[in-house]
Amino acid sequence: MGTFAYTYTVAYQNNAYLGPPQGPFTETLDDGEADTSFETGDTVTTLGANYTYAGTFAIDGVDWPAFTFASDPQFVVVFMDQEPVSPPATFSANGATFDGACFAPDTNILTETGEVHVQDLQVGDMLITAKGTATSVRWIGVVSRPTAIAGRAMAAVRIHAGAFGHGVPYSDLTVTADHGMILDGLVITAGALVNGETITLVPTAELPNRLNYYHIETENHDIILANGAPAETFIDYVGRQSFSNYREYVDLYGEDRTINEMAYPRISAARLVPQAIRDRLCIAEMHAA
Repeated sequence: MGTFAYTYTVAYQNNAYLGPPQGPFTETLDDGEADTSFETGDTVTTLGANYTYAGTFAIDGVDWPAFTFASDPQFVVVFMDQEPVSPPATFSANGATFDGACFAPDTNILTETGEVHVQDLQVGDMLITAKGTATSVRWIGVVSRPTAIAGRAMAAVRIHAGAFGHGVPYSDLTVTADHGMILDGLVITAGALVNGETITLVPTAELPNRLNYYHIETENHDIILANGAPAETFIDYVGRQSFSNYREYVDLYGEDRTINEMAYPRISAARLVPQAIRDRLCIAEMHAA
C-alpha cells in the first residue's frame, strides 16, 4: 500500500511558501490501498486532517510526496523525511505537472453516429476526421489535477464561437494551452492563439477546484472535429504515464507505443504564428510572447 514515513512538512497556499517548515513529527502517510505507491486522488489522514495526493515536488533536489488539503485545495503540503535546507519561495512541480493537450469536459466530438461529449467516448467508437474519413478511438486519456498546482500547460483557453471563421467553432470550445488546433495546414497550440477577445485564457476564478481534461488517442495522429473546429488527437510528446488513468492503458495494451506525427508544422509560440493568421485572428503584439 502507499505509505511514507515523514518528520517534516512544508506548506504552500496559492503557490506561495508558508514557512518555516513544521516538525519534527513521527508520522506515516498511508492510503489504505493494496498497491505500492500513491496515485493521483489517493487520500490520507494525518495531523488531524484529510489530504489528497497531487504528485511530487522537488525540494533540495529530491522529490517528495505532495498532498492538497481536502477542505481547501489551494493549500498544498509537501511531506519530507528530513528537514529541508532551503525551501523554495514557490513550489517546483515535478510529478504533479502535466505538459499535454486535452479537451475540457462536454466538448462535442464528431463520431459516425453524431456528436458525443468527449468524456462519454469509449474505446472502439468511430470518429469522423476533418477529411471525412473514419478512425477508431484506442484510448481516452484523463488528466485530473487540483487547480492550485495545475501549471501553465493546463491553463484553460477558451476559443469563442466563430473565432476561426464563420461557425468555427460553432460554440465556445475550451482546451488546454498546449492543445494543437489546425489552421492553414499548421498545428498551432491554443495558447499561442490567445488574442484577449475571441480566444482568451479562462480566469482561474471561473475554474473548479479540480481540473479534469480528456485526450483522445486514435491509431494515428489525426485531425478530428471538436465543436466543429479541427483539432489534433494524442501525439506521444508526453508520456501516457502523465495521465491519471495510465493503468487503464496498460491493462488494455500491455505497453506504450509510438505515434508518427502528421506532416503539419507545429507552432507553440505566438511570435512564430504567421502574420496572415495573426492579422486574421487579431493577435496583437502584446499577446505574441
